[in-house]
Amino acid sequence: MTEADVEIGMCWFDEEQWKLLAELDPDGTDDSYEEWRREATKAVDNIRSQGHKVTKVAIRTHEFSAWCKEKALEPNSSARAEYASLLLRVKRESEKT
Repeated sequence: MTEADVEIGMCWFDEEQWKLLAELDPDGTDDSYEEWRREATKAVDNIRSQGHKVTKVAIRTHEFSAWCKEKALEPNSSARAEYASLLLRVKRESEKT
């Protein structure tokens, strides 16, 4: 497997879930949903331009929060990245069966 074969899971929020995330991690979010979406889209485009596959992973904030509590993690950007990767891996494994 080459680096280009690696699929990257990127947290993706609809506006309602983003607002819940902003309450959960106010220091780790942009000032508005529109700003977050614009910056997240740029990040996806940038990663793809480097030859990587990026999959947007829809996040339910309450499930993410529960997962963080279970793992004793702060609900920050690092935890979101780990959670998105986990959800993507679970999805890909279920598609194989």
